[in-house]
Amino acid sequence: MWRRRWCWQTTLGHWLTRSPLTDIAWLTRTTPVFSWSKEALAFVATPMGCKLAARALAARATSESTDVAKSLEASINKMPAGDARDIALRFATEAVSRLKGANAGRGPERPSP
Repeated sequence: MWRRRWCWQTTLGHWLTRSPLTDIAWLTRTTPVFSWSKEALAFVATPMGCKLAARALAARATSESTDVAKSLEASINKMPAGDARDIALRFATEAVSRLKGANAGRGPERPSP
């Protein structure tokens, strides 16, 4: 059973690297845990890719904002110093800024009926 789960998680992880926008948009997932791939870094290294990925995260902004920031921080902390880490840090700054703006515009949450 554990082998099947491991194979599924590995396959899903490989698939997500081929779809960097999806990978980043769902970076708060528990499995497979988000980590920066060269494809995701290449995507957010471009101005339009950075904007699209930050918008995808902001579109899901609710109480997940803290989870997004924590996931970004955890993934960046695993990276060695260098250009790739700098790209991830720039993106994290942009994404968290957009999340704060998205949450500020929503006003207080209403309790569900």
